[in-house]
Amino acid sequence: MNNNDSAVKQAKENLFEVGKETKENVLNQSEETLNNVKEKVTSQVTNLQEKTQVVKEKVSDNISVAADKVHEKADKTQEILDKGTDKVSDLAHRAIEKVNELGHKAGDALNSSSEYVRNFDIEETRQQVKQKITKNPGRSLVIAGVFGLLIGLLIGRTNKSR
Repeated sequence: MNNNDSAVKQAKENLFEVGKETKENVLNQSEETLNNVKEKVTSQVTNLQEKTQVVKEKVSDNISVAADKVHEKADKTQEILDKGTDKVSDLAHRAIEKVNELGHKAGDALNSSSEYVRNFDIEETRQQVKQKITKNPGRSLVIAGVFGLLIGLLIGRTNKSR
């Protein structure tokens, strides 16, 4: 063999060795990088699981507190409703008594009004009104005008509301 062939052979062997070492180095670095990434992901997952557990506990606590408050408010509401029912019942009884009393008063008033109407003398009243108009004609006109104006306003409002 000549020197060239031997040098080429030696270069090939050196190149093969360098390639082999490079391959091993790349594999080792890849494995190391993969392990580092795996550790970091595992750490992040563990951290996330811990935070999730803390959030779950807080949510659970908040729900429990809210449920307690709802029960407390429901109990207070029930108490208020019970008291309110008693008050409404008392007020209803009082209102019924007042309505009954007012009904009796209204009946008495109607009775006395009907008695007044039965004893009312139109002719005598006409004479009294005539005398007052004759004594105070200006005042009578003002009163009649105001009365007419009020009736006109009332009729106008009734027509507008329809």
